[in-house]
Amino acid sequence: MARMERQFAEPRALAVRAPVRPPKKEPSMTSELIDLTPSATGIETDLHQEFAAARKAGPLVPAVLLGLPGWVATGQEVARDLFTDPRLSSNPRLAAPHLKEIAPWAFAQITAGFAPSMLSSDQPDHTRLRRLVSSAFTTRRVEALRPRTQEICDELLARMLPHGHADLIEDFAVELPLRVVMELLGVPVEDRHSFREWSVVAVSDPEDPARTLAALASIHGYLDDLISRKSAEAARGTAGGEHEQDLLTALIAARDEGGRLHAAELLSMTFLLLLAGHETTTNLIGNGTLMLLRDPVLLRTLRDDPSLTGASIEEFIRLDSPVAVAALRFATEEIRMGDAVVAPGEVVFIATGATGRDPDVYLDPDVPDLHREPARHLGFGHGIHFCIGAALARMEADIAFRGLLSACDDLALGVPEKDLRWRRSPHIRGLRNLPVVFSPRP
Repeated sequence: MARMERQFAEPRALAVRAPVRPPKKEPSMTSELIDLTPSATGIETDLHQEFAAARKAGPLVPAVLLGLPGWVATGQEVARDLFTDPRLSSNPRLAAPHLKEIAPWAFAQITAGFAPSMLSSDQPDHTRLRRLVSSAFTTRRVEALRPRTQEICDELLARMLPHGHADLIEDFAVELPLRVVMELLGVPVEDRHSFREWSVVAVSDPEDPARTLAALASIHGYLDDLISRKSAEAARGTAGGEHEQDLLTALIAARDEGGRLHAAELLSMTFLLLLAGHETTTNLIGNGTLMLLRDPVLLRTLRDDPSLTGASIEEFIRLDSPVAVAALRFATEEIRMGDAVVAPGEVVFIATGATGRDPDVYLDPDVPDLHREPARHLGFGHGIHFCIGAALARMEADIAFRGLLSACDDLALGVPEKDLRWRRSPHIRGLRNLPVVFSPRP
């Protein structure tokens, strides 16, 4: 892992009004500690019951994740405020470096062996990094990707249909967004299976340090080599052809022309775009399909009226967000909220997977309603860290659900629901497998 640590960029100093100090003890509230670690009883399949209990206990409740003590926010308005609270930093290396000693494995998971990215940086670095890729995710650019996304969807469905059964996760929900983002970046699509294998381990086995670190090292090495090859092509003027306008080539130019991007940040940016560019949409498709299979009336309603697809996607995100704990924030000064007192250096876990079921915001919060009055969920985050790929994810999901329901008749689970396996991640909320059976629609 020494190679990985040498890649860290030197971060900017963080200006705080109060000194950052390690917490003297774990959060001291008397309510029961919420364990967000995947091995905790029920956290995989009964996640929403856990979150509901935390929400009733107060706006911030003591929690632990991979041995890291902190506070979890599950209410929507509280979470929205915390996303933009200037007393919270996104950068653990600056705001809470002591966590490396308190919970070394959790700190390794948070930093992921890469330099700070858009997710783990504050202003002004966040804006600098986001501007480098924002043009690739505008509504106009995303709509330009729609025809190619539709082609990929049609190809995947054509491959599935003759068999009458499929694992909807690996055969469809993974392949569609992963191929789209790899083509967008200019990453060889033929390498997608290796990258997928590494990324699954990296985000799904957080309690197996050896496997996770090995997967991160493999991703690091692969991307390092890819960037070197594409840099050499650019230097020789041979980066034309299929990937002439790809995003990774543009980022390499940003690194080389004026130093707008450090070498380590380029690696981190590529990793983030590849991972987030398919993981969240994969789980949106998987979680949404399972919701439809559990509710035949909902499935029939959406099949009969495809114009409701956009509304259904928002309900899927609200009810079962692809990201359970979207953000970790680190206090730079004391924060008091209800009975909670967050000390400088302590961690706040923002559980966006809980906020969509907040009964103070939504009527019948656990029930899908395709005619629900629009209420802005936090599934894509909020504030400066609002997901840059939200428009792309919505477009991909729209094509996926329309295509799936128009092509597959009698869509049903292929195994008892108790046999489905959930991802073992404190952050990602998604299925490992989703066997389905169907008949091709005439």
